[in-house]
Amino acid sequence: MPKIIPELREALIHAAKERILTSDSHDITIREIASDCNTAVGTVYNYFSSKDELLAAVMLEDWLNVIGHVNAAVAVSASFDDGVRAIDAALRGFVETYRPIWRSYTGGYGIIGEHHARLVGQIEGAVKSLAIRHKRSFTADEITVVSEMLIIISQRTTAELERALPIIRKII
Repeated sequence: MPKIIPELREALIHAAKERILTSDSHDITIREIASDCNTAVGTVYNYFSSKDELLAAVMLEDWLNVIGHVNAAVAVSASFDDGVRAIDAALRGFVETYRPIWRSYTGGYGIIGEHHARLVGQIEGAVKSLAIRHKRSFTADEITVVSEMLIIISQRTTAELERALPIIRKII
């Protein structure tokens, strides 16, 4: 049974994050990350079953922070539109941080695609809270559609959000 060292797990996550943040490509290798941590490639697999699992661990902490910020912003939003803009800003920041990985996202494949339903579900919670806070009527399907829209829009310009806001208002 391999010896598991918690500090090495964190070092691997940190090294992978550094690679993501300084690379223009999502083609980060386990070999590079192992080298950054002065460990063998096989040792990395004692902690993560695949590169995608390692990248997911890297992104998870930041994603949870984003969701926390989104929920806090929604709770104090002065208007429905302000809340939608806050959700968009938080998503946009996350997408920009992990741009190399998001570039490979097609909605169903890769690391983001594997977690798509969970990402949408967490955004749905914020959108639903926003709708309730500002006394908007909605169905579960409408919340899902708006959440999906916000994920897509966050990958584009802020002008796209402003163009979509009237549509979002009609949906919810």
